[in-house]
Amino acid sequence: MAGRQVIYDDAGAASTIAAFLKEDYVVNEIRSLINTKTELLSRIKTKPTDVGLNWVEPLKTASSQGHGARAENASLPNPGFGRYDRITGYVKSLYGSFYITGQSIAATKGSRATFKAALSQALDDTKEGYRLSKQRQSWGDGNSILATVDGAVTSSTTVPVSDPYGLTYVQSDLEGWEKVMCLKENMEVWFATAAVSRTITAVDESAGTITVNTAVTLTDGEEIQLGSSSTNRNDGNELTGVSGFVTDTGNYFNLSRTGRAVLQSTVVDYTAAPYNGDPILLERAMRATNSALFRKATDQSGLVAFSNTNVHDTHVNNLVSERRQVNPMELKSGQDAIEYGGKPLVKDKDCPPQRMYWLRMDDVFFRQMGTSGWIDDDGNILHRVTTGEGRVHAFTADWCEHVEMVTRAPANHAVIEGITRT
Repeated sequence: MAGRQVIYDDAGAASTIAAFLKEDYVVNEIRSLINTKTELLSRIKTKPTDVGLNWVEPLKTASSQGHGARAENASLPNPGFGRYDRITGYVKSLYGSFYITGQSIAATKGSRATFKAALSQALDDTKEGYRLSKQRQSWGDGNSILATVDGAVTSSTTVPVSDPYGLTYVQSDLEGWEKVMCLKENMEVWFATAAVSRTITAVDESAGTITVNTAVTLTDGEEIQLGSSSTNRNDGNELTGVSGFVTDTGNYFNLSRTGRAVLQSTVVDYTAAPYNGDPILLERAMRATNSALFRKATDQSGLVAFSNTNVHDTHVNNLVSERRQVNPMELKSGQDAIEYGGKPLVKDKDCPPQRMYWLRMDDVFFRQMGTSGWIDDDGNILHRVTTGEGRVHAFTADWCEHVEMVTRAPANHAVIEGITRT
């Protein structure tokens, strides 16, 4: 098999397709070991943009106040009008690329000695990786942070990490797998303070560390982003995800949330009074969140609660300890969910830890310019590779989508933050 090594991907770096070549013909295809579930992504609809790169979403933020009670012969109330605003923004450009050599195509094209043609596998892999990246971005807040460095690193290939998505957590309750959840093998990452890039060669879910291809010196707390250089990285270019619009502070696109409850999501700090991080009080926090949404939300139909497995299991353990029935709901995806007040509590492998998001999915959508697909502006999907010395017998292709994630009703969503197990 060693003699069958060829250039396959990674922009010309040596790799092997021997893993899906074989000596004798068999009928089974490649067995993927990657968890490709995208629970959140599968629930979000897409709407076209109105004006190209720019999108506009009109909102009614206040009702008419031209009314009142008056005495006989008194002046009538001054006219009042509803208040209307609009949020605007630009779509983000998301890409997925691959590289394949002519030798790889020839070695696997129409051959009984392969499980699957290298070209079709490369195309499928690119779309799969793109979808997983879009799912991760959908949970973030647009800051493009995958994690932060957890302690100073001096000339080492082992990097301890924490704070997935760059959010705030109760550090003592984060498990190793939660710390590294946004970091994957073979991912190119950019360490923002050190201003260097590395490729992840291994991810240790038990220790909460990553191994990179070359030793690096880093400072505690510096951001880790997806990218290979200061100009070729995701910084400022990712989707405004769930964590970006389910909040009660700052601006929502061009509108300030200050003093405007209709633009503020319900945010419950589980680490503060009256809950103080006590896992037994989780259901009390859920009831308070449900009640707040009843008061604020324009509509609660279609509300879905999302969490990771630790938060989900904490709630289930409370129900079991109180000898209460755990009401299972089977979703279209095949996943079992827990019912709370008629609403499903759904597990999502990419949901930020220590949080429970309550989302009205009818108010969450992607604004998209055009359609997603392979770039073929010149009529070709595959493009011949050239270098400074001339043509190379290799090809590239790029998947592209111009899109942004939007909600038209921030007050219809909520989050409980800081949910710990102990």
